[in-house]
Amino acid sequence: MVIGVFGAINQNRIKRLLAYSSIAHVGYLLIAFSTGTIEAAESLLVYIFIYTATAIGAFGVLMSASSHFSRESRDRAQIART
Repeated sequence: MVIGVFGAINQNRIKRLLAYSSIAHVGYLLIAFSTGTIEAAESLLVYIFIYTATAIGAFGVLMSASSHFSRESRDRAQIART
């Protein structure tokens, strides 16, 4: 968890920041897994489901935004050439 948190501090790229965040979240999952109780297993499944949905959403928004902005910059470059 500590490696994920401190690794994310110096990141300028959003994708890498989200990747380091995922590393930290695996640590949280391991804490729940290490307790070995039924409640922890139930909480672990809920956490995995929610985290997966939010991570897919965050990466999806990021990919959509990056493709939109790269398309705009290409259009501006073509206009500048004419």
